[in-house]
Amino acid sequence: MEVAKPVQMILVEYICDECEKGKMVQKGHPKRSEVPWQYPHQCDNCGYVQWLEEPAYPRTTWKDLK
Repeated sequence: MEVAKPVQMILVEYICDECEKGKMVQKGHPKRSEVPWQYPHQCDNCGYVQWLEEPAYPRTTWKDLK
């Protein structure tokens, strides 16, 4: 049986570990040889590059409205 309910969308961002100001944005393709996959991310402020495990950032999630 299918059930529908309202949810709140949430944007999840990763703040740069280097400058602590910019947001990390996925750039390029994942390393498929690593488990879990790792995605290259670059800071939109200082340009720092970091490989982060999935999920890639920014991403969206949701929570139930109660």
